[in-house]
Amino acid sequence: MKFAYVVVVMCIMVVLNPSMTEAETISCREVVVTLTPCFPYLLSGYGPSQSCCEAIKSFKIVFKNKINGQIACNCMKKAAFFGLSNANAEALPEKCNVKMHYKINTSFDCTSIQDLKNVNVEKIQILQTLLV
Repeated sequence: MKFAYVVVVMCIMVVLNPSMTEAETISCREVVVTLTPCFPYLLSGYGPSQSCCEAIKSFKIVFKNKINGQIACNCMKKAAFFGLSNANAEALPEKCNVKMHYKINTSFDCTSIQDLKNVNVEKIQILQTLLV
């Protein structure tokens, strides 16, 4: 079963474009790497693990920035084609006790993500440094 998760992660990373358009812009590869601890839950509904919930907490920062939020949203939509459960993705923030400003599901309009007030750019830069 563990091998299956590794294969899914590798497939997603190959298919999603890992290029960076700006120094402060997150890539699909970074989204996948960040959410890797959540794949067992997203695929099977088992969990989520503590490391998954920690990833979701750190990932929430990305959605405070319009561009990064839209990129991450579209990456997650693409990842859904690899068997990730839409229902599990939507339930994940609540299961981890994390309040997200946007829903995580394949029907969400990613273009509706806007910059949130009080964006802490420094936190976004720290997150990106950790993901590189």
